[in-house]
Amino acid sequence: MPDVSVVIPTYNRAREVVQAIDSALKQTYKDMEIIVIDDGSTDDTADVVGRYGNAVRYIRTANAGCAAARNKGIQVARGKYVAFLDSDDTWHAQKLEAQVGAMERFGPAAGVCFTDAQAVGNPARKRSFFQENSYDPGTEVALIDDTISFVMLPKQPVLLPAMMVTRCLLEEGGGFDEALIVSQDTDLIFRLALVTRFCVVNRVLAFFDVSDTRSVSQIRVVRKDPLVRLDAEERLYLRLLDAVEGHHHKATGEVRLRLSSVYSRRGMLYLRRSEKKLARAALRKSLGYGPSARSCARLVLSCVWPSLLIHISDRMRRAAERVPEARVK
Repeated sequence: MPDVSVVIPTYNRAREVVQAIDSALKQTYKDMEIIVIDDGSTDDTADVVGRYGNAVRYIRTANAGCAAARNKGIQVARGKYVAFLDSDDTWHAQKLEAQVGAMERFGPAAGVCFTDAQAVGNPARKRSFFQENSYDPGTEVALIDDTISFVMLPKQPVLLPAMMVTRCLLEEGGGFDEALIVSQDTDLIFRLALVTRFCVVNRVLAFFDVSDTRSVSQIRVVRKDPLVRLDAEERLYLRLLDAVEGHHHKATGEVRLRLSSVYSRRGMLYLRRSEKKLARAALRKSLGYGPSARSCARLVLSCVWPSLLIHISDRMRRAAERVPEARVK
């Protein structure tokens, strides 16, 4: 059995997946298997991956989304550890070696290991992900003391392509939530934080694509209906609140504040759509999980704003009607 299973989900990225596979094959740690899950591609992905022969396990599934493809990878994986690599991302040659070393060092104390990462495809982003998030573990290899508080930081610095997970934790936790269109990785990271500690390798060993072509379909979905992201966040934080409430006071307060923000943003979105009843309901929920001064202000605004708009509109209309009369005189 291999020590590490590398799971690469892909969909219509025949050109990009080659770079991902090559970066996995160049790993200095060789006790691994590479699994490409083709999520129903309609391009020549099958032919491209087929050129690697027995070096890559190729599995084709019906198109069901990235979360389903990753879950299929977990299902067929044979390694002790699982590392996820998106088809448009790449790794440093020493990534797996460094992570397996850290995982073996800490043993059962850490079921997840993550590294620093660097964005590619945007020249303006020159700093690493840790630097962007002002995170410094202090040493090259470290064990996170309070994982729950860590993942609840405003900008928790864990990226899926930079992460390695013990396979049994993924199987016991149910893998990725296929009901979520976005934020599947964040949801998984939060759920893992509830059952294990994380260790970190303070080196840039993963490179993630932030160009305009990345996750285009998801971006279009969110832009078409911003409620998609808010629904995902609501589901994520409600589940997390149920897990931490009564057990982790600090995290409970933070989760409630985030839920308050979700409902507050939902209320403002409804206001912009002139759906006043839905807006008030959402903002009342926001107060229930806060209350925050911002939520209170928005709730008051939701009651006053429509009348204020009508008043301003009437004043402007009457002023416009008086202008031609003045000119005639």
